[in-house]
Amino acid sequence: MPPLHNTQRRYFAAFLWGGVAGLGFAPIHCTPALLLALAWLYKSLSTETHRFKLGWYFGFGQALACLYWLYTPLTFNWPRFVAFIPIVCLILPGYLALYTGLTSKIQLFFASSWKRGPALMAAQWTIAEWLMGQLFTGFPWILVGYTWLWPLSILQIAAYGGIHGVSFFTVLLGALFGEAWRRQHDVWKTPIVAACLLFCVVCGLGTLRLRCVTYEERPHPLVLRLVQGNIPQEVKWKAPLRMRHLETYLDLSRGGADTLPHIIVWPEAAFPFLFEPHSNLSLFLGQCLAPSQILLMGALRQEQKEVRNCLMALDASGHLLAQYDKVRLLPFGDYVPYAGFLPIQRVAQGLGLADTSPGTNGLWWNMTLPNVPKCTPLICYEVVFPRNFPFFRNRTEWLLNITNDAWFGRSSEPYQHAHICRFRAIEEGVPLVQVANTGKTCVFTAVGEETVSLPLYVTEYRDCVLPVPTKYPPLFSYLGSFPFIIVYCILAVFLRYIPNKIKERRRSTMLS
Repeated sequence: MPPLHNTQRRYFAAFLWGGVAGLGFAPIHCTPALLLALAWLYKSLSTETHRFKLGWYFGFGQALACLYWLYTPLTFNWPRFVAFIPIVCLILPGYLALYTGLTSKIQLFFASSWKRGPALMAAQWTIAEWLMGQLFTGFPWILVGYTWLWPLSILQIAAYGGIHGVSFFTVLLGALFGEAWRRQHDVWKTPIVAACLLFCVVCGLGTLRLRCVTYEERPHPLVLRLVQGNIPQEVKWKAPLRMRHLETYLDLSRGGADTLPHIIVWPEAAFPFLFEPHSNLSLFLGQCLAPSQILLMGALRQEQKEVRNCLMALDASGHLLAQYDKVRLLPFGDYVPYAGFLPIQRVAQGLGLADTSPGTNGLWWNMTLPNVPKCTPLICYEVVFPRNFPFFRNRTEWLLNITNDAWFGRSSEPYQHAHICRFRAIEEGVPLVQVANTGKTCVFTAVGEETVSLPLYVTEYRDCVLPVPTKYPPLFSYLGSFPFIIVYCILAVFLRYIPNKIKERRRSTMLS
């Protein structure tokens, strides 16, 4: 094997450091590893001529370490998808690495100022992450802000600036360490002190919020029964076993006789048949409920020729109280994007029906049910996207996400998915309930504390009292992401150009 040249060594080192950055994500959450990797990238870019390539290899290593589980859904049908496994595992990480490469390409360094470089990198990186969630259907999964699990006070940044605010803080912290690394024989102490002060100030403000936050009062507690059926994906849709799967959910829903929950929640596509209102099966489901109970269940339904992935609300008479159709569909899971150009089939075949069509409710739609606080339903992939714009309608009182992570086995995906839910709860200042077929069934309070957690591959139910929302909505719930992205754009333009123009003016004034 021929020896690697210096340039190839640098690219290989960038790839390895990207893998180190991947250790910062769930379930490991080694945040110091991510910060160290960002510091190395910042320091290396200051002396690198091919910055795009260095940044791309770093981003590719990070995406590969975080998203290694992408191949697992394809293993459920080896003959049909085996040829696509290397393509999927390489193309998506390679595409996501473009954003890191472009951010690295346009990064500037300033000999006279240790502050401008780190702030510029943080602003440009945050803008790139936002674009990652918007372009080509969007995939905002590996945002660096998701590295934080502890302390909880750091996560409170999301209440003001959303997950992108947490990413800005994370990159700024790593870049300040990189600036100190770059200036080993210069003013290296100053960026270190600035990074430590920044961390302490943010921790202090977050702790202050946790101590001072007030919550709404709820006269009667709402008891939920979260049902995790743990149906293996390879047998989930087999016709002879569908009634057995339905009985599994019904047995868990009955639970213990000592507790009567107000709401029973089943995960995504838990109902193993095509749902039809007023059918014998829907009436049968109603008969299994107590008079005051409501069943929220995931199901597939067909409207003319369109198939929709839904959340249904049924009462004790089997009547449909409300329904929500999934709006943001999962590429290659619910449908095949650019189907005219891509000669492949979607992975999730379900009942053998056509591709799923998006719903018309609109994302972040409030579901109103009798004697139940206003709920915003989300299905699986939808919870990954933070809101871009203000929530002009009545504020929701809790978020409900139903999902099926059985596709991804015992990988890091269910843990990453659940941790993303934690940030949606903090951003909106309301509790979030996630119910999975298997994956991570969990409940988060309005400040991101986990109060309920069911492990993977356990057939079980859990009763819990729905936590209450904060009395006053967080700043992010008023504004959404978009206004903050505009601020980051203005900051990036200012840091790149304005100080230089001011200096040029001063020089011209002095010379004249």
